[in-house]
Amino acid sequence: MQKLLLIACFIIVTNSYSQENISIGVEGAYTNDLYTHFDANRFLISVPLPNGAFGVTLRKELTGRIFLEGGLSSKSYSEGIGFDQIPVWIDNLAFHAVLIPIRVGYKIKFIKGFQIVPSGSVLTAIRTTPLDPAMGSGSISNINFNYSQKEVSDPFFFMTELRLALEKRIKSSIRISIFYSRTFGFEPVNVLDVQYSINGTPFQGQYVTKGDYWSVGVGIAYLLKPKTKVE
Repeated sequence: MQKLLLIACFIIVTNSYSQENISIGVEGAYTNDLYTHFDANRFLISVPLPNGAFGVTLRKELTGRIFLEGGLSSKSYSEGIGFDQIPVWIDNLAFHAVLIPIRVGYKIKFIKGFQIVPSGSVLTAIRTTPLDPAMGSGSISNINFNYSQKEVSDPFFFMTELRLALEKRIKSSIRISIFYSRTFGFEPVNVLDVQYSINGTPFQGQYVTKGDYWSVGVGIAYLLKPKTKVE
């Protein structure tokens, strides 16, 4: 995977010396982090973990429809636990990461100048804040709990992303877009062990994430030297 990333980066950089069909953009997104929970007693539940991401992109139009895009973005990751007994959950910031995507997309003509753009990417993520072992405890109604965060020493992790965007050019030099994406990781990047009791009866469970999240966002880009006609 690292070799593929290096090859893609080389293609983008070498092609960027010619400004034909190159665009530079910014994008921001609302994200929701996804954890898998393990609990034989089924008292633990998934909880909403909203966050945000923002970054810059560099796109090279390879043909009138196919493009290669690289980028650099910053994202915060959260962690949280919840119980199905009561509609209350606890969440807090887990760590920050820098994401480096390499994306290939295909533009499909839609209506009135709009294009539907499916794309896929591989992402290298670099944790920029330490994920040190942490512990916490609390009580909600008749539930007492404590949790511990396992140490993850490797700051690098890898993911894939599937994205669907709706794009439109304005005056041939500006491109605006809205998108939905779903990101999938390969190895655990955060693990929470949870011990809890309900009315004095002890239980235990675990939350694990591989960096997965979904996002909804918007972007705007400036085409440095547009030449390829969008069909």
